[in-house]
Amino acid sequence: MLARGPALWKAGTALSRTVPTSLENGSDMTDTPTPERMRSVLLELARSRGPERTICPSEAARALDADDWRTLMEPVRAQACRLADERLVEITQKGAVVDGRTARGPIRVRIR
Repeated sequence: MLARGPALWKAGTALSRTVPTSLENGSDMTDTPTPERMRSVLLELARSRGPERTICPSEAARALDADDWRTLMEPVRAQACRLADERLVEITQKGAVVDGRTARGPIRVRIR
């Protein structure tokens, strides 16, 4: 269970601070997340952050599988690109909107 409240903010746990309650209890989680589940988590996290702020794809990967999140980074990033293609999110790098497929290095995702 993820901690909540002022103590969490002081601890600086960015992931825990951004995971909506519906994702905390692990509901609808499977051993291998489907592309639909990845999209759903990306959208839920981005919506919870709002259009003025961004999320890192690793936040979605960690929400999907806290132990093996690194193996999910490539497919989560691919789903973020598909969401951008559908104009549901924007992918940014250093504050500028970029094409997630050609961007090298860290990207961020923001709801449109």
